[in-house]
Amino acid sequence: MRSVESTIVALLLIFIFLGAGIFVSLTGSTANSRDYSSRLIYQQESVSSIEGRAVSDPSAIPYHKTMMVTFGLGASATSQVITWDVGDFSGLHVPDPKGNYQRGINNSWYGSTAVQMYQDYAGIQLHTYSAEEHPSSNLANAQLAYWWEDADNMRVWTGADSVLKMSMYFQVPRVWVEGNAVAYSNVILLFKDTTTGKSVWYIVNAFDTRGSSSFSEWIGWDSGTNIPMVISYFGRGTEYAYLGPGSSVATGETWSGWRYLEFRISRGNFTKAMEDVNSQYSTGMSTDPGDYIITEITVQAEIYWPNDGESNGHIGVSMHQVSLEELNSAIPEFPWMRSS
Repeated sequence: MRSVESTIVALLLIFIFLGAGIFVSLTGSTANSRDYSSRLIYQQESVSSIEGRAVSDPSAIPYHKTMMVTFGLGASATSQVITWDVGDFSGLHVPDPKGNYQRGINNSWYGSTAVQMYQDYAGIQLHTYSAEEHPSSNLANAQLAYWWEDADNMRVWTGADSVLKMSMYFQVPRVWVEGNAVAYSNVILLFKDTTTGKSVWYIVNAFDTRGSSSFSEWIGWDSGTNIPMVISYFGRGTEYAYLGPGSSVATGETWSGWRYLEFRISRGNFTKAMEDVNSQYSTGMSTDPGDYIITEITVQAEIYWPNDGESNGHIGVSMHQVSLEELNSAIPEFPWMRSS
């Protein structure tokens, strides 16, 4: 009897060790434990200073460099070294000397617009009261942004079953709006169709002061850039993107402390989106994800503040380990892996 028990234990141990080996072979043994040994497309850089990485003009964004960018706030929105603690609003408390990691519009105005970069963290305090002027677009914006050149030919769906994965740690600890102002935060990807030369914005919403009623999927048109938009959100039951394992969902409530956010875009998701874009706007763009390159990733906070003399607001957000990956097409993604 004891011999039988010993045999069973031995077999169980062999099974456990073999199972562990299979698990490692599937997931990889890297410290980051990325899905299926995925291909890294973008990883938020770890920086030693914000110097040279904050601009107040989107046209001044260089290629291949993570930047903090503002627009709709005036040309001086990131011109001053900021020594007060922007983390009181963004949730990101950088070490001293704080001026090494913070730029903004007015160092004498505690709580005015400012941006932060420290290692692979970034923070934003967006404040319309401190804007130098009111833009005709009625939009005030601050963002982390990274741009690729067309010549980089950065394809993100290179396999038959490739899935694009975007992830980050995020928080929205402070927000206040008045009048008809609305504050929100989202992730934006810009894709370019190499067959037509046309681009499409892909927007996934994470926070909105209008709450759950604002989270839906739809196709729109950005008149400022003359580019169609695909809008989704961090949530369940979506068609254009879907919630990654362990991800938090979009909300209208502020929170302090890091929450993990992840969305994924399968080839089927993207094809559906482009079919809807073509149906609504007759753009004639390709519906094959393999025809597209990515040219921008942005994580932003934005305030819509109509020029009625009564609408204003501020929003503080911060992000950490912003990442974009192509999941290895050699390993299929089974339906049970998706959030539902």
